[in-house]
Amino acid sequence: MALAPKGVRVDTVLVFTANPFSTKYFPQIPDSSRLLPDGSIRPDSTVGLCDPGSEISTQQWRRTQVPLYAAAGSLSIRLPSEFTSMFLDPAHLMWYGPSNPRAIADHISLSFGKQGYQTISIEGNAQQTQLHECQLLLPAGQAIAVMLFTVAWSGPPASVQYYLLASSDLNARLPIQVVGFANDSIVQAQFMAALRSIEVSRK
Repeated sequence: MALAPKGVRVDTVLVFTANPFSTKYFPQIPDSSRLLPDGSIRPDSTVGLCDPGSEISTQQWRRTQVPLYAAAGSLSIRLPSEFTSMFLDPAHLMWYGPSNPRAIADHISLSFGKQGYQTISIEGNAQQTQLHECQLLLPAGQAIAVMLFTVAWSGPPASVQYYLLASSDLNARLPIQVVGFANDSIVQAQFMAALRSIEVSRK
């Protein structure tokens, strides 16, 4: 079983096995009533606060300012200097970590105008091995719904992928979705720290 990132308490462990030749959508949750019409998942408003654990310092990370075209103001977030930003369009921004010849590069994205947790399509014989959901409170008082989960393959070769999903109405006129993919729990924990660094300014 994969280990949760340091400082994250796993209170739910669900195991789902995918057909080796099929495409499945993750995270897989037991409550289908939370599925939204577009396939996203409605956050659970009853979950507790995220465990702060041993907080990663983001003070030396580069802060990126993102204009909120559909709403007045802007959003900023800190990420490690080795992550490179890429504006895909005004409603979608992505950061990529260093290239990895043996795996997909770590990456995290912001999407504007969408609600709920975005689901991930994965092919092959994958198992969801951990699922944890919590509420992250920013210093300014806004709340971000967070879901952490891992997907594992028994191989060959054996591998584990770590995901972070987040959803919030940081700006009342512009809901935000976050999707993070990591090859280890250390980067997943960095993505959690990046969420804590988010600041929203309004004009």
